[in-house]
Amino acid sequence: MLGSSSLLSVRIAVLVPLTLVLLAALIGGGAAVASAQQGDTFEEAIPISEGEETGSIDGTSTFYTLEANSTDALDVEFTAESAVLVVTIYDRNREEIASDGYVNSETTQLTTKLPSTGTYYIEVAPYEDSSTSDYTLNTDVITPAENDDFA
Repeated sequence: MLGSSSLLSVRIAVLVPLTLVLLAALIGGGAAVASAQQGDTFEEAIPISEGEETGSIDGTSTFYTLEANSTDALDVEFTAESAVLVVTIYDRNREEIASDGYVNSETTQLTTKLPSTGTYYIEVAPYEDSSTSDYTLNTDVITPAENDDFA
């Protein structure tokens, strides 16, 4: 028969490795969540302001987010280096308000009047799931003072 100290040693010998296995599984799962690529979804959209952003597409979309007013227009200039890509602008409800597709090794410009004040999303997506390309995205929030055509 085992004494109480021997029984305690057996419990520790069993529980410690089991605890370490469980912790490793939890930490491994947390690392997978933490390593999710920023910009892969609306929720993970990369915050930007006016100016130039560079990125690359590897078969999945990249989302950007910015704030603008209902009196503004959004101008997006886009250049893809080697693949056919699509640029789409969404409102705060994630409804498409403008899109320009089939950008391939040329500069395309997409300008739209913004319907309300709030958050907007810009999606850069591959036309085909296997597309890969570097790209440049240049955004400009046009206020009425800058251009009365969009006021």
